[in-house]
Amino acid sequence: MSRRLREHFIKSGFVLTLIALWYGVTRAGLISPLFLPAPAQVLLELRDASGTAEFYEHLATSALSTGIAFAIAIGFGLGLGLLIARNRLAFDVIEPLLSNLFAIPLIIFYPLCVLIFGIGPASKIAFAAVYGAFPIALNTMAGFAHVEAKYVTYARTLGARRWRLFRRVLLPAALPQIAAGLRLGFVITFASIIAGEMIASLSGIGHEITYNSEIMEPARMFAFIVLAIAMTVMANALLSVLTKVEHGT
Repeated sequence: MSRRLREHFIKSGFVLTLIALWYGVTRAGLISPLFLPAPAQVLLELRDASGTAEFYEHLATSALSTGIAFAIAIGFGLGLGLLIARNRLAFDVIEPLLSNLFAIPLIIFYPLCVLIFGIGPASKIAFAAVYGAFPIALNTMAGFAHVEAKYVTYARTLGARRWRLFRRVLLPAALPQIAAGLRLGFVITFASIIAGEMIASLSGIGHEITYNSEIMEPARMFAFIVLAIAMTVMANALLSVLTKVEHGT
């Protein structure tokens, strides 16, 4: 418990330090408010924006797109990972290919999604689902492929058949790696949605960030950036709790 308290204390201290630096820099006038507005001004803009129906429309667009894309990424990533991990030859051949593809900045293919699906949410969902599936698939493959052989041997010696072996041995051993892939996959999925909305969109949080930047409203732009960060942190924390509960920790 003391270790967890120390971890939370360090994390909280880091965030508070960043906010204090932000406040100090803007208070001293070291950076123009045109480039970095004061924290209080950003919070006021966020409060004012949250009182409009348009704010919740943008929020719903980004949240719904992220949810759909992440669900697709989970299904595709887990399915592909499980399928490939069962065959050592397939793992040795396909895993390096997926790793190399994941290393490519896939944002260069986003215009293709726009050409196929238009500038609506569908193009963001398609792009984010594909991009988010990569870490899920790679971590799933790694998790199952690196289960120690002695555990499998012991389970088979005790009479464990295919489903029981998977549920009792393989899945618990691979779950930490899969959980890490899910968390990374969510972050990439959400970032892809926001990036897509910033490049070509008529609504969403990313659209509002770009729009307010173009009309020189930095405080409102930072308000939506803060909103995006808060959504990422909360969702990541929720995924962390869910995976720990599932793993029994």
